[in-house]
Amino acid sequence: LMKPKKTSFEQVYRAVAEYRTKYPEKVVIYSGDNYDAFGWAIFMAGGSLSNVNANKPGLDQVLITAGLKPFELAGKPKDQYALASPGKSYILYNSSARAVKLDLSGVAGNYTVKRINPGTGSIIKEEKIKAGSAVEFNKLSSGDEIVFINKN
Repeated sequence: LMKPKKTSFEQVYRAVAEYRTKYPEKVVIYSGDNYDAFGWAIFMAGGSLSNVNANKPGLDQVLITAGLKPFELAGKPKDQYALASPGKSYILYNSSARAVKLDLSGVAGNYTVKRINPGTGSIIKEEKIKAGSAVEFNKLSSGDEIVFINKN
């Protein structure tokens, strides 16, 4: 009997996103080894029934944001993933050491930004921004981070 190789966030994301793209009308779930460690990969790729940690006040608002679809960030940065309902809401997942950049030059309005720890579901920081230009979010810690941007 051969043991399967250990999977990664990137591999789970790619597998779910591939099926989501190929079968957009179907529910896509991931059920592989250690699936419970990849809830955010499943969620960010557009999968269903992900087990993200949403037990903190405010984070449930992130997860019920409807109409979000996966999209590629400019330059396709490695280890950065995005969901968007353009002009309304954006969720950025950053597992790299670099800042994550989002071009909001084509939209207007004021947005609330919540920085979230994906492991605990805790909101690390909350701020307000004005759209109309590109924005950059530097890492607040060495671990993975989620940036939730929602129009006021």
